[in-house]
Amino acid sequence: MRVALLLGSLATAAWASRSETSKSDCELNYWRKARGGEDSNNARRGRNQTVSMSNGWYKRLFTALFDLDLAFYNDKKVLDIGCGPRGSLEFLAGVARATVCVDPLALNYSALGAWSHSMVYVGAPAEVVPLASSSFDVVSSLNSIDHVESHARVLAEVARLLRPGGMFLLYTHVGLPPTPCEPSSVRAGFESDAANAGLRAHSVRYYVTNETGANPSHLIKAISTGAAAPVSAA
Repeated sequence: MRVALLLGSLATAAWASRSETSKSDCELNYWRKARGGEDSNNARRGRNQTVSMSNGWYKRLFTALFDLDLAFYNDKKVLDIGCGPRGSLEFLAGVARATVCVDPLALNYSALGAWSHSMVYVGAPAEVVPLASSSFDVVSSLNSIDHVESHARVLAEVARLLRPGGMFLLYTHVGLPPTPCEPSSVRAGFESDAANAGLRAHSVRYYVTNETGANPSHLIKAISTGAAAPVSAA
C-alpha cells in the first residue's frame, strides 16, 4: 500500500504564520487551476480522470538537466523543497531509499491527489524543516527558491539537512520581479550565497528561457562541505 504522510510541527506553524495569506492563496489557486485544466483535457479526449496530477517530466529534470543518470539516486535519501502536489519524486520509487517533500501547503495537496503518492509529504516551510540534520544525500529545489521568505535561511537548512558530501540541486529563474506567488527575486551569482551556507558549487550554468534573453534560468549543482556558516535573520 502506498501512503503519503502529511507531517508538521508547532515550530513550523509558528514560522508559517508569518507568511501572507495572499501568497498561499495565489499558489493554491495556481495548482487548482492546473488540476482543473488537466481534468478538462482528459474529458475532451475521452480519457479517464486520474487520481494524481501528471508528473512524467520530473525524471528528465532530475537527471538530464543536471547531467545525472537514474543510477545516481540508487539507495539515496532525497528531499525536494517546495515540490507542489504533482509527485515530483515518484519516478524514484523503487530506486531511492527514501523520497520526501517539504512544502508549507502539503496539507492542502491531498485534495489534489497527493495522497496517492508513495513519497512522504512534510507540511513545513523550507526555512524551518522538522527533520534531522545530515539525514539526506540529495536536496533539490526546482523553481521553488523564489517562493520562500528568506534565501539565507533556506540555504542554511539545506546545508544542515545534507550529509557531508551530499548534493544540492537548484534550478531557478534569475532577476524576475517579485510576484504574489514568488515574492523573492533571485540574483545572478546566487552560487556565492550557497557557498556562504557551506554549499560548494560543483557546476553552474545559465540558460536563456526566452528569445530576448531577458529572463535567464540559473542551474546550480552544489556539494555540501559539511560546515555551514552562521546565517543572519535577514
